[in-house]
Amino acid sequence: MVDEKYEHYVRSKAIEAVNQKLLDKGLKVEQIAKADYEAMVCDSTKDIKKEHAKKLSQGLFSFIGLDLLMGW
Repeated sequence: MVDEKYEHYVRSKAIEAVNQKLLDKGLKVEQIAKADYEAMVCDSTKDIKKEHAKKLSQGLFSFIGLDLLMGW
């Protein structure tokens, strides 16, 4: 259940990010092929998950006092 909520949250954030990038470039979602749009959302999802994992590990290391050793 938690996994589904997290996946839904990350996907919605990825869609927002991709839509904003397209808007910044003056494009509309309808102008992009569905496969290309899905690939962009997938890449954005991976980036968001990677950032979440980095923040989580930084927080855990900080909590146990290893943040100084990691050099972040």
